[in-house]
Amino acid sequence: MEDGEYTLLDYVSSVAAFSSILYYATGWPLVWRVTKRRDTGIISTFPYVALLTNCTVWTLYGKLADNFVLKLVNFVGASHQIVYILVLYYYSKSKRLFNMQLLYSVMFIAGIFSYSYLT
Repeated sequence: MEDGEYTLLDYVSSVAAFSSILYYATGWPLVWRVTKRRDTGIISTFPYVALLTNCTVWTLYGKLADNFVLKLVNFVGASHQIVYILVLYYYSKSKRLFNMQLLYSVMFIAGIFSYSYLT
């Protein structure tokens, strides 16, 4: 293969990265609706906390594997989730369950970070 030629794997990788970033942006309509109503209603916060945890761990893996695309895509995803979580937290009337989800997420991430850097 000569320089400048792309393989099927390169194209699939690019499409996967782009579609992942689009997927992470799907929370914006909900954020705008919550901001407009100034209330979260019955919206579950768990998917946003879980996706933040997922993106953070994948970003760490991308760093360990020295994979720029993996780091970039999941950093973008984590950034989106942080914004979503901040908005949902601000407008949430009951923060107890939200706090527990965030605490478990931080503990899980801290455990993964500790394990990956100590071994």
